[in-house]
Amino acid sequence: MHTGKIKDHSLNIYGCEHVIDIIKQLCKLLLSAKRFEQVFDKFKFISVKNGDVKTIQGMDVRFFDVIAKEPHFGFDINNNFLVFASDRPLHTDNYEKFKNCNWLLHEAYCIDGEKDTFKPHDKNHCTVKEASIVAKTLNAKNLVMWHTEDSSLGTRKGRYTKEAKEHFDGNIFVPSDLDVITVM
Repeated sequence: MHTGKIKDHSLNIYGCEHVIDIIKQLCKLLLSAKRFEQVFDKFKFISVKNGDVKTIQGMDVRFFDVIAKEPHFGFDINNNFLVFASDRPLHTDNYEKFKNCNWLLHEAYCIDGEKDTFKPHDKNHCTVKEASIVAKTLNAKNLVMWHTEDSSLGTRKGRYTKEAKEHFDGNIFVPSDLDVITVM
């Protein structure tokens, strides 16, 4: 049975000051004053800047600016073993840093033929084709495409994988919610 009590351990939240401020403001609006104090006693906010390296769970995590209008960061783990491009397309200014990465986690909102319907560029997102070309350009070994549209859940994995294979020769993963991918 869940009692609603927060465990004694803390939760570390890494982000730029702008994002940390937004999280705190939202929690103040959504939680009672007592609950806010209970929750925030357990949270530890850790401000990061472009190029900062933090050791998290024994891994070196380097934060990088995704080069967007507002402060926004992606990260790589253990010197390009895994690169999380954030929920925006990886900016070309960051390509050289992440050449030959093992794992690239990149958003891919829809297949290229549906870009007029879903308008990914209007939402600062890209298509499967574009994400696959980024992975090929980086010479990534594995591409995980996420942050996708939800109107084709039954066929999405097959359609996205098929289009990605047209542009990228590595391993392709299109996970559904709660799927587990073993990263080695």
